[in-house]
Amino acid sequence: MLKQIKGHPDYCVSEDGEVYAITERQGLKVLKKDVSNGYARVQLNRRNYYVADLVAEYFLQPRPNPNYKLFYVDGNRSNCAKGNLRWMSKSDIQRYSQYTVEYRQQYLGEW
Repeated sequence: MLKQIKGHPDYCVSEDGEVYAITERQGLKVLKKDVSNGYARVQLNRRNYYVADLVAEYFLQPRPNPNYKLFYVDGNRSNCAKGNLRWMSKSDIQRYSQYTVEYRQQYLGEW
């Protein structure tokens, strides 16, 4: 599923973490991501946007609290797929980060 990015009518984002330019000649063109401090980002009209923030805005529930941050389930900050992102409090992030993904799935019953 693709959703057009507000304020940038020539771009859209997918729930698998890809950002596309919409062109007349080529149709959809995947934008190249660069990495800043481990976080994937793209440039839209000369401004940088974090891909995870775009995916969260269009495919996750609204941020429950202004203090909540995005948590990357698999620990890979460049994996911006919807299924890899969760809103969590800082204390929850600290608690869950100490476990491996496999442990969380097997023993905590999450993800």
